[in-house]
Amino acid sequence: MLLAKNRNYRLVFSASAISNLGDGVSALALPWLATLLTRAAMLVAVNASHMAGLTVLVLHAQEVLGLSAVGTGFLMTAGAVGGVLGGLLAPQICKRLGLRGSMIFGLIAFCVNYILFVLTG
Repeated sequence: MLLAKNRNYRLVFSASAISNLGDGVSALALPWLATLLTRAAMLVAVNASHMAGLTVLVLHAQEVLGLSAVGTGFLMTAGAVGGVLGGLLAPQICKRLGLRGSMIFGLIAFCVNYILFVLTG
């Protein structure tokens, strides 16, 4: 009812006010959104390649190495323990190398892991 009596509310929604609001939102949100999407895309790519590598690791362990299901489970458990230990060491690595340096270190370690897997298989 208040809006029906007072027609000046249309001035709030003028084109320049909405444009200024859009400029402010884009100035604040776009750099953050671009960073978030870039990190999300990188995480998706790294996790997808890691899962593909684990799939090949299971096949390699059972068909080439001749491990049973229990042996393959122990192999995967060893990888999980390494992941937990890496998670516990991650804060110290981030403090020492910084966020960017620790991400680069992690990606290099990830690549070296699979290169060694290919070279020893």
